[in-house]
Amino acid sequence: MNWTKISIIVGCVVGFCSLIGICFTVDSYYAHAEEVRKLETKVELTNKRLEQKILNDELRYLTNELWDLEAKGIDKTNPTRVKKMKYQIKELEEEKEQLKSK
Repeated sequence: MNWTKISIIVGCVVGFCSLIGICFTVDSYYAHAEEVRKLETKVELTNKRLEQKILNDELRYLTNELWDLEAKGIDKTNPTRVKKMKYQIKELEEEKEQLKSK
């Protein structure tokens, strides 16, 4: 065998191996892209649940504080504070409904 035939065979083998490597690279890249999309949807759902929890906690806190003020009779001496708290509760409830609709 002369050297030209050997170099052609080696070149074909290297080219074939490079082609297979490129195929595996493309396949792994797009497979990971799908995994990333799935992970992004999980993160979005987790963020939404966390926002709902925070809103619920704020609503619960404001409602309990309002009840305490009403129980102590402070709501009659400071009506602006009570109105402000009721307005905050209303805003939080609206925000909660908007979050549910998303």
